[in-house]
Amino acid sequence: MTEDTMFHGYLLPKDVTVISNLYAIHHDPKIWGEDFNEFRPERFLSEDKTRVVYHEALMPLVQDDVLALVRVWRGIQFFSLLQAFCKSLVWSRIQSTPFQQLK
Repeated sequence: MTEDTMFHGYLLPKDVTVISNLYAIHHDPKIWGEDFNEFRPERFLSEDKTRVVYHEALMPLVQDDVLALVRVWRGIQFFSLLQAFCKSLVWSRIQSTPFQQLK
């Protein structure tokens, strides 16, 4: 918090760290319905299923630290992909020929 804040009757002082329980939020039947534990991506589509709809209770990435971790993970994935690609190449030595002298 950058300043003292009142939230639902609770005083959150400046510089306090607030940690939310994402598991409880993402598994709340009052928000997601009784089938909250089922994978249903259509929950995030409009009625006509033509666009993605933002839901305020969905918080997959909430902290800068998590975003930094994602950036590191992407780098690792790229390196692993590059490594797998290089392993799949067939390496062979080219027969060397003597250089011709330019006159």
